[in-house]
Amino acid sequence: EVCNRAKDGHLYWVQATVFPIFHAKTGKIYKYAAIRFDITEKKEQEFSLSRKAAQYKAIIEPTDGFCRIDYLGKFLEVSDGYCKITGYSREELLAGMHIFDMDIAEDFNGRMLTMKRLTESNCKSFEAQRRRKDGSIWTAQINASYSMLNDGSLFVFFHDITERKEIEQRN
Repeated sequence: EVCNRAKDGHLYWVQATVFPIFHAKTGKIYKYAAIRFDITEKKEQEFSLSRKAAQYKAIIEPTDGFCRIDYLGKFLEVSDGYCKITGYSREELLAGMHIFDMDIAEDFNGRMLTMKRLTESNCKSFEAQRRRKDGSIWTAQINASYSMLNDGSLFVFFHDITERKEIEQRN
């Protein structure tokens, strides 16, 4: 793949295959030929996707934690921050764990309340206690946003407010 500049100054991309042409009598290379295909549109789409992925990462990674879950609460995507704050590896979370696996509420009704809170309105914000892998409890400010774009998945952002809550309780 090669980027070229046209006479009018704009850039265009081609995929080129270059091969030698041999002289019939001597058998030596006397010139080269090329077959080229314009791949400008494909490259522009790749660059656009790459920019969007970088923007997405710039939004997601600075948060304390982010996950995307399906309508049953199964993890579809998790940020590095979410792994760090929960103590679980990305592989563990994506291997079939559910957001309910970290609920303090062990019963079905408690888990359904969590899902209701997450889905009842767009950009819902609430506080909840969560359980880490080591069993310790942390308090999260949770912001959830439902998206029709990704098969009805939920985007869930977590902010660890444990320290703030402890200070509030002391005062």
